[in-house]
Amino acid sequence: MKTDVENHDKDEFKNPAEEGALIYGFFLDGANWEKGRGGEQGYLCDQTLKDSNPELPVVNVKAVTSEQRVKAGMYECPVYVTK
Repeated sequence: MKTDVENHDKDEFKNPAEEGALIYGFFLDGANWEKGRGGEQGYLCDQTLKDSNPELPVVNVKAVTSEQRVKAGMYECPVYVTK
C-alpha cells in the first residue's frame, strides 16, 4: 500500500480518485499534520496544545507491487481501529 496525504479536506473532493481510494476519518495521536502549500506535500509536526487528536486530511491509498514500493524517506506508521 502507498498512501499520500492530500492538501484538501473531504468537502473539497467532488469526484473519486483516478487511482486508488480517497479515505478520511483518521486521527493523529501525539502529532499534528501541517498542510503543504500549493503542490507541496505536507508533513508531520509537533502536537498543538489542547488539540490531542487532530484529524488527518484526506488520504489517497493505492496498491503497489513490492518492486514499486519506496522505502527510503518513508515513515512506516501503524493504524489502529477503536470503537
